[in-house]
Amino acid sequence: MDTMQCHITTGDMTEAEFEMQRQKYRELLEKLQEKAESSGAQGVDPDELRTLMLQGNQIFLQVRRSREAVLDAQFMKQVSQQATLNMRSSHASLHEFKPQEFATKLKLYLGTHLNSRIDLPFTADSWRKLGLECRKSLRSCSGVEPQYMGAVVRAPRAPRAQSQRVKDKEAVKTDLKKVAFVQSEEMQTEEVSRIFGILKRRFRENGNRPLCFFSFIINPHSFVATIENVFHCSFLLRDGHALITSDADGLQLIAPDKPSPEQANSGSSAHQTAVSFNLNTFEECVRVFNIKEPMIPPRAATNGSERT
Repeated sequence: MDTMQCHITTGDMTEAEFEMQRQKYRELLEKLQEKAESSGAQGVDPDELRTLMLQGNQIFLQVRRSREAVLDAQFMKQVSQQATLNMRSSHASLHEFKPQEFATKLKLYLGTHLNSRIDLPFTADSWRKLGLECRKSLRSCSGVEPQYMGAVVRAPRAPRAQSQRVKDKEAVKTDLKKVAFVQSEEMQTEEVSRIFGILKRRFRENGNRPLCFFSFIINPHSFVATIENVFHCSFLLRDGHALITSDADGLQLIAPDKPSPEQANSGSSAHQTAVSFNLNTFEECVRVFNIKEPMIPPRAATNGSERT
């Protein structure tokens, strides 16, 4: 579907510009995730969080479709989570009652000498001064009227009948289908971004050397997860974010890459390859490459355990 829409314009923006918007949002989400992992329970630094929010606001000014708006909502959700962590970890003892400090300020207010070694009692004028000051905080107290007339209780307000709008059933089904399609597409985009982050981390751990393609994509515990990894890696290759080469023995290697300006505008790579990968190939690769654990951790299961 992306191929068919590459030259369609929405308003005054082309599909390539929309793709650039989504890429900027993914980079912001990736930066925020990296800062959140490095900050821990303290939350991201407020200045850095404000800088990321300003960048997100600039991108949001050009948002025209729900697909990009979903990414903006996801970004703002993570920003609010980090802001909540900042508030919880901040020093919250400003409103804490400190008796010693209160007594010191009270003596100063009533004119008692703090340097006096003898603890002198307050005079009648001091108590009168304190009473006049406290009267301001006690004016909200009820008088003696309720003792003679009874408490005045406001009658509860009658609930207002809410009129429900009857919406066309076909329009409701269409809206639900659009929302489901956008959510599915963004989940796929989020998974591609997650695998791209894992690829860059594994690449750094390998001394900035390319990784064995089969060792990277294969999950020895699940053939289904392996096929999903191949599917998502194909998007990285298509957009120019990853590169596959071969070594002297013909073994396929994969490494992260930055898309060229031509690839960013066209949204496609220069070469396309069809790969046949079945269960027998999967089992043989697991045995030949001696793969014990997956390099791409599986997503957290949401609906029970994964079926392999």
